[in-house]
Amino acid sequence: MIDDEGVPHREGPALVDAVPGELGEPSPDLTEPHALRRIAQSFDALRVPPFRRVWGANFVSQSGDWLQITARAVLIYDITGSTAALGFVYFLSYLPQLVLSTPAGVLADRLDRRKLLIVGQAMMGLCALLMGVLAATGTANLWNVGAVSLVFGVLGTVVLPTMQAVVPSLVPSERINSAVSLNAATVAATRVLGPLIAGVLIPIVGIKWLFFGNAISFIPVVGVWVLTKLPDRISIERSGMVQEVLEGIRFVRRTSTLRVALLVTFVIVGLGSIYQPLAVAFCTGVLAGGDNDLGATYYGMFQAALGVGSFIGIMGVTDLASRRTARAITVSAVCFGVALGLLGLTGMPVIAIGVAGLVGLFQFCTNALCLTVLQHHAPKHMQGRILSLYTLAFVGTMPILGLVGGQVAQIIGTDRTILAVAVGALLFTIPLARRWSRFLPQGDASIAPDDAPAG
Repeated sequence: MIDDEGVPHREGPALVDAVPGELGEPSPDLTEPHALRRIAQSFDALRVPPFRRVWGANFVSQSGDWLQITARAVLIYDITGSTAALGFVYFLSYLPQLVLSTPAGVLADRLDRRKLLIVGQAMMGLCALLMGVLAATGTANLWNVGAVSLVFGVLGTVVLPTMQAVVPSLVPSERINSAVSLNAATVAATRVLGPLIAGVLIPIVGIKWLFFGNAISFIPVVGVWVLTKLPDRISIERSGMVQEVLEGIRFVRRTSTLRVALLVTFVIVGLGSIYQPLAVAFCTGVLAGGDNDLGATYYGMFQAALGVGSFIGIMGVTDLASRRTARAITVSAVCFGVALGLLGLTGMPVIAIGVAGLVGLFQFCTNALCLTVLQHHAPKHMQGRILSLYTLAFVGTMPILGLVGGQVAQIIGTDRTILAVAVGALLFTIPLARRWSRFLPQGDASIAPDDAPAG
């Protein structure tokens, strides 16, 4: 196959050769019953030993991340009682992903990805340890928590595109859909476990131990990358950081499939995440009527509902991505806008928590489908740069959402802010869906359609 840059690259067997001797068993026999085969496909990547080890370690580490996210939100809201302060911390946490995502993608293409993951995640563990020390000594405040969150965000910005770029090196091409789904399911499942565990532990052991727990959770993931080998990188001609970033952007601009997947990710998954930095304030001010303790309980339930919904949606992504990619992305994006609007319209805890499950289901389904398209269509020598643009579209919006969303919510309320973003998502999706859906794969996401002209 010849990519849009005129550079030949291999598919299918090339990935099989990438990790010789560790690719596990063959794919499920086509004589299996159809329904059972679909279920097996969702877990197919776990047959590959290197991916299985990495996935297990990431599950532990991401559970720790959600302990820290929950603890940090509760800590800041307890200290300040301000949605603007919550938004400010989110701004600092995600600002690096807005500013540094594309340079981080160049690093992922230039440097040894395995060493980058080892060093980056070890340093993230030290940041979590420092956060715990601040909470334990009573010296935590908006500024020092914000500063540590900023450093943690810089490290995460380097780690995320690197982690996504190594997936095609861990599994053969026919199992990429499964690998993407399982990684997305990890995010969903840990979104359930982390806040629930945090809600139980905070009254018993205090906030500080959630940060310490996250620091400990980085030990297995660093250990796994010490033991896991990756194939040699494809050497690329270095032409300067800015030039390489621009090269990746130009490639996406003239590749409609990639461009549309990134645009949908930006609007639905990125801007649509407005509820996340406002979740504590929404649960406390709208659902609990200002009761901080009850609000913390509702917050844990809210995050758990998001995770359950996400997990349910993601487990069907493997089959959707292989059969009806364009239609699945369109329907999922529209349903997400409707669900987010319902969340902004209700103040009843039981209904809001149930709707949160639908928000998680459709948002993460859209996210996983778009990421699957990107994983299949990004040429090997540009994986880091293209997936860094995905990171920018997905979480690079968080600093703006946190800062601006927190200020707007302070004026018009968290529920109306969420509703306004839902209306915007629907206004984007419904009129444009018919046009952009024809640029996406209609069937198997792993098969690149003839790319439509740019524009």
